[in-house]
Amino acid sequence: MTRQGVSLTMWTLRTIAAVALAALLPSAQALGAETKTISAVEVQGEGGMTRIVLRGAKDAIYTAFMREDPPRLILELPDVAFEGVMTRDGRYRRVIHFDFVYSSACPCSAELTEHARAKRGAYGVPHSQRSKARITVEEAEGKKIWIEDVHALCLRALLTETQVMVKREDEQAFAELNGAYLKFVEDAARLLYLEFDREKRIRDFRIACSHLESLHSHDAVSVICKGVKGGFTADFMDFGSLLC
Repeated sequence: MTRQGVSLTMWTLRTIAAVALAALLPSAQALGAETKTISAVEVQGEGGMTRIVLRGAKDAIYTAFMREDPPRLILELPDVAFEGVMTRDGRYRRVIHFDFVYSSACPCSAELTEHARAKRGAYGVPHSQRSKARITVEEAEGKKIWIEDVHALCLRALLTETQVMVKREDEQAFAELNGAYLKFVEDAARLLYLEFDREKRIRDFRIACSHLESLHSHDAVSVICKGVKGGFTADFMDFGSLLC
């Protein structure tokens, strides 16, 4: 839910209602029998996991997953997911997964372009690409961090968030911004690390970055984590989900 409580509120409440039933009932079959009063909800049992699907306006789909061992709940919304995990020692972990899309310009390509211009008078264009960072944060006990706060930390770290619509002067300004903040994928991960490491409302985090290379036939990827004992590890492998 956003700080203002808008847009996501109705579907978040419906999801919470469905999940509350899932927590009280022993099986997906029983859950299905009890959710007839909740509109636009489908319940399926899949390999020991209960999957709750909510269909919203314009065919938007929101899902909740529950697994019994360990007790785990994931609420999925566009570009963000909320996860709750009950650990074996009785601690409840609150996790946010957030996708941030930005532009990245290659420092090496920029330098070589300037070299060609200076040495041979040749015109070149340094390559840049749409890129995505998946931020996973665990809230500190007794603290609350909002989606807007996570977005602000990403923007402060990387500065080159992609734009929806621009005028010519805006496009020129963005090209200058990209040129002023060149970054390899490992730079992006380190910059994000510095911002999230300062935030006291965050107990732990993992950051996975993917630059969808316009020069190479492969993407450049990087993963970094805070390094909390028993916390997140840098074992993220689902880079296919970072296509944008």
